[in-house]
Amino acid sequence: MTTKKNIPDVLFILGLILLAWLAFSNEEKNKKIEELSLALRASTGINEEIKKKLKELVNANPHIEPDVAAELNDIHDLIDIQQDSKAILAMAKVIENLLKKIYKNDAGFKVKMGKARPTFEHYLNYAHEKKLISREDFHQISLIKIYRNE
Repeated sequence: MTTKKNIPDVLFILGLILLAWLAFSNEEKNKKIEELSLALRASTGINEEIKKKLKELVNANPHIEPDVAAELNDIHDLIDIQQDSKAILAMAKVIENLLKKIYKNDAGFKVKMGKARPTFEHYLNYAHEKKLISREDFHQISLIKIYRNE
């Protein structure tokens, strides 16, 4: 049985436990905030690298069709204003449309598809089979396709 004399001791111990819990909780929060800050800084670096590559692609390849160049510039601008989701969706559209153009008159692709209506996945798989894209690129583009479809 707790006496009135022990109540301050119990309250003091409960207070210490609460302070320890709050301190631990804040430490965890601070750790999470730091992890998120690091991820954001890394993401910004990645975005800068992607923007640089997009500009190089457009500038170093004057034979790129004007509409494709415009879309790549739009993707650059979307990344610049931190619209990463829209940039990914636009990139998926560009890739899909380019694969459609490449295989539009491909007899092997038409035979493989039969009467089925081709999808982005069909074009992507065929491009991988024909070694137009590497295995690594295939997996990365597949992730973009999955993200777009969700």
